[in-house]
Amino acid sequence: MKKKLNWFYLSACMLVSTTLTAAENQINENNSTALKLGTPASFLSDLGVNTGSKKNFSPNSSHASVLDSNTSTKFSLVNNAGEEITVITDDFSLAGDGSLSMTGKAVNHPNSKFIMQGDEESVYGWVILEDQDVAYEYTTQDGQLFVNEIKVTDVHPNCDFEDHNHSVYAPAKGQASQATSNSHIGQYDGSHVGQLESNPGSSYVILLDTRRIMNNGIPYDVSKEFIWTTWQIVAASFSMLDVNVTTNWDVYNAAAVSRRGGATMYRETGRSTCHYAFGTTTFCTLHRESDAYGQGRIAAHELGHLLHLAHDGGYPGGEYYNGIADFQWVPIMGNIWMATSWGEAVYQWSKGEYSGASNRENDFSIMNGFIPFKSDDIPSSKALIIGSSGSVSGTSNTGQIEHNTDRDTFTFTIGGSGGVVNLNIDRTEHIGGGMLDVQAYIRNSAGAVVAQSNHNVSRSASFNQNLAAGNYTLEITGGAEGTPNWGFSKYSSLGYYAIEGSIGGVIIDPIDTPSIDNLENGDTLSGASQTFTWNESSAEGFWFYAGSSAGAQDYYRNDSQINGTSHTVTGLPSDGSTVYVTFHYLEGGVWSQVEYNFMAFNNDNNGQVGITSPTDGQALTSSSQVFTWNEGNAEGFWFYAGSSAGAKDYYRNDSQINDTAHTVTGLPTDGSTVYITFHYLMDGQWSQINYTYTAFNDDSICNAEPAIPAESVNTADSATSFTADWDLVSGATSYTVQLWQNDAWQTIDTTAQSEFSFTDLLANSTQYVHVMASNSCGDSVYSAWTEITLLGDDECTSAPEIPTGLTGNNQLINWNAVTGATGYDLQYWTGTWTDLGSSNNTSYSSGLSGTQYVRASATNNCGSSSYSNYVTIN
Repeated sequence: MKKKLNWFYLSACMLVSTTLTAAENQINENNSTALKLGTPASFLSDLGVNTGSKKNFSPNSSHASVLDSNTSTKFSLVNNAGEEITVITDDFSLAGDGSLSMTGKAVNHPNSKFIMQGDEESVYGWVILEDQDVAYEYTTQDGQLFVNEIKVTDVHPNCDFEDHNHSVYAPAKGQASQATSNSHIGQYDGSHVGQLESNPGSSYVILLDTRRIMNNGIPYDVSKEFIWTTWQIVAASFSMLDVNVTTNWDVYNAAAVSRRGGATMYRETGRSTCHYAFGTTTFCTLHRESDAYGQGRIAAHELGHLLHLAHDGGYPGGEYYNGIADFQWVPIMGNIWMATSWGEAVYQWSKGEYSGASNRENDFSIMNGFIPFKSDDIPSSKALIIGSSGSVSGTSNTGQIEHNTDRDTFTFTIGGSGGVVNLNIDRTEHIGGGMLDVQAYIRNSAGAVVAQSNHNVSRSASFNQNLAAGNYTLEITGGAEGTPNWGFSKYSSLGYYAIEGSIGGVIIDPIDTPSIDNLENGDTLSGASQTFTWNESSAEGFWFYAGSSAGAQDYYRNDSQINGTSHTVTGLPSDGSTVYVTFHYLEGGVWSQVEYNFMAFNNDNNGQVGITSPTDGQALTSSSQVFTWNEGNAEGFWFYAGSSAGAKDYYRNDSQINDTAHTVTGLPTDGSTVYITFHYLMDGQWSQINYTYTAFNDDSICNAEPAIPAESVNTADSATSFTADWDLVSGATSYTVQLWQNDAWQTIDTTAQSEFSFTDLLANSTQYVHVMASNSCGDSVYSAWTEITLLGDDECTSAPEIPTGLTGNNQLINWNAVTGATGYDLQYWTGTWTDLGSSNNTSYSSGLSGTQYVRASATNNCGSSSYSNYVTIN
């Protein structure tokens, strides 16, 4: 537990003690020697921040346990050469938990900054002299305080992206969904943009200071939507943390200094910058970008620096890694401008898992030193909220993946002869900040996976699955794509999601919900306008969408909330096509909806256009099917066949059809639902009618490759072996298992069972495994990988000795074996000693570039050695 700084005073100009010694094994990138300043407590005492005995402490007028001061106070520090630096404080804060915060500037250095934080056990801070292009860092290691010379950019990065394009592409997917009540999700609702809060009540605060770009909620140069969207993106980027991202100064001022930070938005364009300074009054500088998509991303990037995160570099990109276009993925601390044109981009926090990463710091580990993760919003299973017609509303069915171990589960029951589950699960936060890549499973009552989904790049998961009667669980977690070093893991696949769609044959507890009562689902409308009436139940308001597909509003959307029990919808087609009506209702402050399908009025006096054989809902006869239809006054026709409404993944004809019969091929033969979109051209306008059929079912043959196996559950069998278990996949005849070895996936074996035991592995090693299912039709994609750390034998009496003989280059490091060691940890110098990685043998592939300083420690089950002397590698 930290001791409290019980009382203090700052003398007018007190010099640091001259009993300073050169530190052993303390270096920096400038090859200058660090200087030892004694213990943090003695250093603070020498500054005039005096600590007394806790047991004798009693607050009075001169000894405060909590104090803030804006009084300027001058005192002196030294640099690593022992030379005096005089600084003057702008503010000083001492909290009740003993945490100290001081900010100010160096005297006679106009472009300077002084930041210091900590307590009598650990002090850290910086004096930054931009006019001399040098900075001095004060850090605590092993109970001693040192001062090192570092680069200014090591603590005050000036973000100068190579491809910083101010004419950014507006992504097609601004908000993935607005079907949630969370404050930072959805379209701008007219709120006062100077009073926005993402997580009201949190004791941790990040402020977007908008005072220089607007007055009393009225922006000078940009729109309110611009400010709102910028805030929305930043809130999404930090939504997994227990922090309130706000534009309200009152909220910021009410928070403890140690639990707050901020960034100031400017009207001028330029390069944004930020110090490592969360927990002080030092703010990031955010210069104006041309649109909110770019403004929000650069704000999240700079606030990452505020929380002490360095740039994520690597090839290609150098200091700013350009990301991986194959997966539209880029680390938020890398070159976020490279992802400007990616329509499904995901910007994530990182721990340098990608190949060639030059920064392997663990972003969450660093940020959690200042702000904790949120608690789980769905700690146990909850029932999926399903409407009376089987509809599943994204407004009512939402959640958040707060941590990469989080799994949210929703239960539902299908009765009778079964039903079709048609669900889509998508991230709901703005593309600029939404980090969630959705992985979803449907499990039966025994817990076995019957279906899973994680669409490549699209960030969503979906199901169109026939299920037998029974109890089921929908499981949602963060997803991963590619491999650990070429793709991204689930490390930062976190954020909010919504579940939308429908479930057929579902058993629903009777509830009193509003419903349209003057028309039955499937009825034909009376014309281009239609009056709907309904029972209002306990609802407080209503809203209508009408469109050409489920949930669409391309035909009609009312302008304001409806408070009666009838409404006339206009602008409807008159071609006999299907019209999808979404009936929204407000109940208990939450919007929900019921989906209806109606047939449009047909004004064709010479015969109605439409398929006559096979009839809607009929079972097909094979993998190819002849369709016939009435042509009415239509001039041409076109067919889509797919696995969902409007899809064409089974079939799409190559050119316009001018006949009244056509053969559709490539249809499944597994008894699933086939969706046919019948397009017709009339009066120069293409329209369509949607039909559903049941595919021919031939259980005697293989129809398709099996589904992707679920993630394996791994159990250690010994210090050098483990067993991976996974659920059987329907239709699979064999499984291929792979381990990640020598920087690539290696096939270990193929088995007909749903488990496999791996042997002869390294003790204390971390193993990655994934599984592929196969049959005579083909192979599935490999499952998401899982990992297990094998623990070595406990037979040791002491920690190992310090490693010796470090040598190598910036790509490969070697050292001598240490007796009794079961593993080795490596660090490299980034202004502070930063974890580089671990090895189970006497070499490590570092993937660094340029001149680096590296040291190693040996480990076993009894503990770790001290770190070795550093070596310089190139």
